[in-house]
Amino acid sequence: MTGPGRADAAPMVSAVIPTVGRPTLVRAVQSALSQSWSNMEVIVSVDGGRHLVDGLDLPDDPRLRIIASDSHVGGQKARGRAIAESSGEFIALLDDDDVWLPTKIESQVAIAMRRRHDGAQHVLIACRSEVVLPDGQRVRTNPRRLPSPGESIPKYLFERHQITPGETEICSSMLLFDRALADIVPLDVSLPNHDDWNWLLSVHLRTATSAEFSPDSLLRYTQNPAGVSVSSSSKSSSSTDWFLDQRENLTAREFGDAILCHSVPLALQHREWKAAGSLVGMSLKKGSPGLPALTFVFLLGVRSLFRSGFRSSRTP
Repeated sequence: MTGPGRADAAPMVSAVIPTVGRPTLVRAVQSALSQSWSNMEVIVSVDGGRHLVDGLDLPDDPRLRIIASDSHVGGQKARGRAIAESSGEFIALLDDDDVWLPTKIESQVAIAMRRRHDGAQHVLIACRSEVVLPDGQRVRTNPRRLPSPGESIPKYLFERHQITPGETEICSSMLLFDRALADIVPLDVSLPNHDDWNWLLSVHLRTATSAEFSPDSLLRYTQNPAGVSVSSSSKSSSSTDWFLDQRENLTAREFGDAILCHSVPLALQHREWKAAGSLVGMSLKKGSPGLPALTFVFLLGVRSLFRSGFRSSRTP
């Protein structure tokens, strides 16, 4: 390899992949090992015992290392353990059902090194992603809007300016950051909802680090069906609890928009109309949502009611 990706001239990047042994892990690992940035190690952190991956045809590559916990500790703690055992100057996160495109790490390291040259103490680099269904069908490209220069993480994540889905997003598989940032703000919390946002908000509060994006789509992100692992009621409640816990760290606009655009949709997924109505009231009482968020939740509510009525009319 020539240019900035040469192993002898490049900082090491540690790819961290938590897993419970899903077969999609094989493709995730292959995508990490196939990066144009060759100075890498790939650490698979098994949440629940090494036996969960014993039957998978993982690549035979000296850069791949597998560690395991004796019991289920949650994905965020599994990531944290892998980071603690990593050797890289930079950490890159990858979920076991997502796939990096070949130049993801090279593109992000170039941005990170440029930011360091400009005097940044810490770097947090994301990228756009191609959202696909489990069968490979493409849904859309996220996010539609990248952060403005100096825009804070909570303002970017939670303040709504459009009514279409995928306006803003930062998910774990997008991220590359310096190892020192992970030491200051460890990934060791397991929450029912919003693990990633909890860490990102902590990074913002403790280091004033902002997120920067590669404008290219460098990730294939798998969108799984809603409600497959946790009940919608539990998700709605835990989402609301998290936003309430973080209320003092959010502006009134960020809090109001977040409740409408993240907690209310979870309630509507299973036609929990009363809960959804209470959340709208909370958004207005405790926050100051903007017109785009109010329009979004109104249209979502109408669509949910229409679909509910349509399904009911077809029930014998």
